[in-house]
Amino acid sequence: MKKQFVILLILFFFINIPLCAQSIIWEEDFETNPGTWTLDSNWSIQNGALQLSWSPTVAPYDLSATSPFINLPSNVGDLIVSQFIDEYSINTGEVANIEIVLPGGPTILWSFDLVGTNWGYTGGKDISF
Repeated sequence: MKKQFVILLILFFFINIPLCAQSIIWEEDFETNPGTWTLDSNWSIQNGALQLSWSPTVAPYDLSATSPFINLPSNVGDLIVSQFIDEYSINTGEVANIEIVLPGGPTILWSFDLVGTNWGYTGGKDISF
């Protein structure tokens, strides 16, 4: 009888706990420069972040930072980016984008018009795609 009770408790435990898990497939913490990113001028990896600076002046200001090739399994769920945009320009027509580049070409996942307002908060705000 005691053995059956233990088996019932074990079954009850597994039935009531959802059998799901999350795994981090790829992560970049920018604690050091891994040397695997392609950085246009004015981009740098420092202070635990990928940073874009306004100085020196570059024209046109169309600069990108590209991660290394990331091979993901087909069942990957969310892409989470933690970022902060400290906007200082009031020029119109400038945007910040997060794009994913696939064999068919880039797809814009997120876009923010750079018109003098900040996005997020210092230290980063998570965006989930």
